[in-house]
Amino acid sequence: MTISLIIPTKNDYKEFKVTFLNVLKQTLPPDEIIIVDSSNNNSIKNFINENNIDIPIKYKKVNFAFPGKARNIGISMASKEFIAFLDAKTIPEKFWLEDSIKKIKDGDFDICFGNTKFLYKNYFQKLLRATSYGSILHITTPGTIIKRNIFQNKNYLFIENVKAGEDIEWRERLIDANFKVTNLNHITIKYNSLPVNIVEASKKYFLYSLDTAFVDVQKNIKFIYLSILLFFLILTIPKSILQFDYIQQYIHNSFKFYIISFLFFLTIYIILLSFWPKKFKSIFFNIIITILLGYFIYNWNGNIAFWVENSLFYIPHISKIFISLILVSSITIRGLILPISRNIKKIFLFPFNWIIIGLLGLFLDLIKVPGYLTGSLIPSFLIKINENKKNENNIVFFTKYEIKSASYRYRFLAFKPSLIKNNFKVVDQPLFSDNFFEEKILKGNLNYFHVIYSYISRIIYIITLRKTSIAIVHIELLPFFPNFLELYLKLRKIPFIIDLDDAVYHRFEKNPFRIGNYLITKKFNNMIKLSSAVFCGNNYHLNYFNKFKNKLFYLPTVTDLSIYNNYLNYNKYEKFTVVWIGTPSTTFYLKMVTNILNKLTIDHNINVIIIGSKVSELKDLNCKFINWDLSNELEYLTKSHVGIMPLYDTKWEKGKCGFKIIQYMSLKIPVIASPVGVNKEIIKDNTNGLLANNDQEWYDKILYLKNNKDFYNKISKEGYKTVEEKFSLQKWKSSYIDYINTIAK
Repeated sequence: MTISLIIPTKNDYKEFKVTFLNVLKQTLPPDEIIIVDSSNNNSIKNFINENNIDIPIKYKKVNFAFPGKARNIGISMASKEFIAFLDAKTIPEKFWLEDSIKKIKDGDFDICFGNTKFLYKNYFQKLLRATSYGSILHITTPGTIIKRNIFQNKNYLFIENVKAGEDIEWRERLIDANFKVTNLNHITIKYNSLPVNIVEASKKYFLYSLDTAFVDVQKNIKFIYLSILLFFLILTIPKSILQFDYIQQYIHNSFKFYIISFLFFLTIYIILLSFWPKKFKSIFFNIIITILLGYFIYNWNGNIAFWVENSLFYIPHISKIFISLILVSSITIRGLILPISRNIKKIFLFPFNWIIIGLLGLFLDLIKVPGYLTGSLIPSFLIKINENKKNENNIVFFTKYEIKSASYRYRFLAFKPSLIKNNFKVVDQPLFSDNFFEEKILKGNLNYFHVIYSYISRIIYIITLRKTSIAIVHIELLPFFPNFLELYLKLRKIPFIIDLDDAVYHRFEKNPFRIGNYLITKKFNNMIKLSSAVFCGNNYHLNYFNKFKNKLFYLPTVTDLSIYNNYLNYNKYEKFTVVWIGTPSTTFYLKMVTNILNKLTIDHNINVIIIGSKVSELKDLNCKFINWDLSNELEYLTKSHVGIMPLYDTKWEKGKCGFKIIQYMSLKIPVIASPVGVNKEIIKDNTNGLLANNDQEWYDKILYLKNNKDFYNKISKEGYKTVEEKFSLQKWKSSYIDYINTIAK
């Protein structure tokens, strides 16, 4: 019987050395050792090369791989009859392989699972072991030996796109498939890398609970957490609502029953969505018992003592007493009963350590609440979808709108072909649809149901997002909400980039003392802290967030000149035409130049075309209004003679990226703009464009371009050259890919 031993590792050189040296001491050595290394250095590779090892070594360096994917890579490289698994931190006993193979051979088994004992090095690890693993043996994937031909069926490979829980799910899947499985009755693997302090333990357990939320394992634990949540809601919600006299005037006592009924049907809904026919009856029964028990306790004094305080059965503050009993019971179970059942010596538990162990266990249980509740509330079909997703290098565009948004087209979609060419899979995840954009932005109609649906959809997508993704977020994930989704990405170690092309962080500064405004104003600083990088559309953003300068990358809004060049030879309108393009929300800027434009149309027979504006705000302007349409916007622009960009001088305008100017210049249209923010950086006055400080300058400069053909051609040529050198996709796409690769590493 020949054995291929697979060891996945990532940045565990010190622990790997110990494990590897113990492999070499095996009484039955493996016939080949396969090392799948996703470390960010070559320490392990150098260690292998520097040592003379008789056993054949297959070393595979990969850029990024969770344990499941690393094991699958190792399986594909294996060539022997049996496959054995270790992790870098799992130390095998010297008789491990010999005893396991003998057990398989004698009983004609398909699989022999590992038996791991968890060890400690310091006092905290001893406490942690007592409240978690104890001194008993645990069946584990490290230490497992399995027939290689089982993996001919790809259904028995590991889930690749999760950091934790895939090993438990894999073992459950093999057992459900009715393979002949066994394990030894003695220790085969030692693990001595438990967290060394409370901070490290909190982080590990919190992240583990989040990771396992998206794997279909530990269902009973997750539903225990859900049951406790429902129980507390039953005890607290009715009283919290009914304690206010003014509410009691409008709500009958039966409201308590409605609350409980709602929670009951919510539970039914979750269960039905979860598609767990095998577990349905037991889970359903447990949840019903929990709800009935909560309702019974809540109504004890009313139904048993009939609110008679002198009654033998009247118990004051029964809800508080019961919750306190639950907490005391939890500490006792975690600190005394479970440790004793797991062979922790009583001399260590008494007189006081059991209390510390119980409190530690309760604390870690609370740490795991977010992940396990998420896991219990996410329907199983979503978990299955997440498990089946391939582990690829994904770029996810979290934009606000779809193709009708200029920000999406020019700051996201423009770079998509380059990303794909560089082996990234790009996924678009706009918050709102084009229909919503048209109704809200172009027509001013807001559909609140669409907003709620879109927010819920984004939240669900984020919590099921796999870790191999890089998120590029247009400004923020949920507008007008605190940055809890960005925090969630950070906690799950999913890198995300914020793309800023507007000074939205000034949105709530007018009334900073309102708590909601204060939280959202602080949101952007927090987001920058949490992010992996920030793409800043102009220098104002770079300067504003200067304290985070190591994360900031300058990325202007760019145009693809290979597209714009197709529009350069269109004939101009017969009459000299001034054009403005924008959205209804930016129409008010045109009020700055309404009188000037009207005077020019009257005095000098100049046409004015306004694309995409709100007509009702410009009733006094003598112009032609054109509805914005992606299919013909460039045609209308290129046939015009001069493009304008008037702006007020406030902090909001300083955050703009001058896209109108860049668009005009890309079509060789001379541009006149207000000297505000980035406009002054793009335009060198009278060289590649013109800056107008007041009404008279607006009037004179438009007229000068009309009457001086040589000057007009010079500005046209220099403006286009500016885009070529500073604001074209051709100029920036390689830098963009470099930025992304930096984050991906």
